Amino acid sequence: YCYYKQFGYHKAEELKKKGLDNKLEGLEYKMLNSLKSGNRQEFMDVVIRLHMILQKNVSPIFLESMKDESDIDFYSIGHSFIAGLISNKFEKKGEI
Repeated sequence: YCYYKQFGYHKAEELKKKGLDNKLEGLEYKMLNSLKSGNRQEFMDVVIRLHMILQKNVSPIFLESMKDESDIDFYSIGHSFIAGLISNKFEKKGEI
């Protein structure tokens, strides 16, 4: 699930480059709450909102994970993506 963490990291970086990183924390909390409650639709709404802000297409992996019969682990993907979004908040300058 390292791919999804990297994917989240890059989305956070794109928001920062556009000067929209102030929106990130609210989106992160909404995603985390929707995962906690098992609400796939709410999680997907936030993912779509994030991609709309960035003017990017939604990754097919998110679409596939929304299917109830999907073998893809929705919770692991979601948590990995959120971990990527927040990972650069705690880095010290010059460190990775």
